[in-house]
Amino acid sequence: MIDPRGQVAVLVPLLLAAVAAAAVGTRAADRGGNVPESLYQVVLAPPDFQRTTDDTHVFAASGVLQPHAQDTASLVLPKLSRIRVLLLGGGARWSFYSPGGGAILPGRTANHPGYEYAQANDGLALFTLENPDRGRWKVVIESRAETTLAYGVDISTDGPAEEAVHLELVEPGAKPSTSIVAQPDSPVFVRTFISRNGGPVPGASWDVRARTPRDSVVTIPVFDDGKHADGKAGDGVCVGAIVAERPDGFYQFRAEGRTRDGIQYLTTGLIEVQTRNDLLIADSIVVSPEVPRAGRPVTLTVTVMNDGTDEFKNVALQLYVDRVKQSEQKIDLKPRESLRIRTTWVPPRASRYAVQLTLNSYDEPYWSDFANNTRRATVRVGEGR
Repeated sequence: MIDPRGQVAVLVPLLLAAVAAAAVGTRAADRGGNVPESLYQVVLAPPDFQRTTDDTHVFAASGVLQPHAQDTASLVLPKLSRIRVLLLGGGARWSFYSPGGGAILPGRTANHPGYEYAQANDGLALFTLENPDRGRWKVVIESRAETTLAYGVDISTDGPAEEAVHLELVEPGAKPSTSIVAQPDSPVFVRTFISRNGGPVPGASWDVRARTPRDSVVTIPVFDDGKHADGKAGDGVCVGAIVAERPDGFYQFRAEGRTRDGIQYLTTGLIEVQTRNDLLIADSIVVSPEVPRAGRPVTLTVTVMNDGTDEFKNVALQLYVDRVKQSEQKIDLKPRESLRIRTTWVPPRASRYAVQLTLNSYDEPYWSDFANNTRRATVRVGEGR
């Protein structure tokens, strides 16, 4: 028996993106959908046309119904061996009509070989259908509720398909992925295509949108003109771009592609915007003079760096000798700034000392790399003269 509750992760990203776009509307952020064309003067890693997926979405929709009202939708199915249809909406009654005149009435049509239906108690239901008719289907959603009803439907392949939809997020010099981590103010390229037989399917039109960390919705134009890091003009590979913006959070992408045959393919992607915060000591401790003497100043020099995107103030460079703190000096570091810092220490006697310099800031997040905040050295001090 199929369990509809196990399919929630499939439905929710697509429906939430659709509902968000409908509720908020689309408005291009300054550096969201409208990026300078000079940004596209890069060569990206090539698309992976050989990659296949058993989770290609061919239709998704959502809406709101008044009590006892109904809504209709139409969709075109390609040739598929099996589909999985996820339904959301307590109090909704569904009817699916095939191009050949057949009908699937979830919850009313009896299960039979090639068709299986299951329902959960939380307004979630699912059915699977083998070898669905190719062509245009009609869907009717009726409200049986006494109050306003929100509904959603997602149809995806449940096995191999002759075509697959792709959304790739690509940073310059990196491999494409459907989920990446980006720093604020970093460009990310959004690449969409439909693949078949190891190559792209030309002629699809695309609607790509993203909900931003600021909870707005932006539209990302994608191009197949050979001028936007998309390769050859008209080859079916489309590319757009977005510049990740603060605050830290997520860009949730929804890409809808329509083929010349009217098939609606959908897929999602995710960018996590994560400010990079990393204080570090970039090199080894340089000891001067080369042969230190007891009672005389010894200079310890290192390069400190803010390898991040935010400014750090009052960073402490701390000197420890034999695990005992000797001194501290405060430094301000702008993003990507490095400074050559000297610390002076007077060894009291001839000995072998374990010297440690550490950068310390209460503003550096706990997930940063703290191992590179410290440098150690052994200093051999001779008798004073």
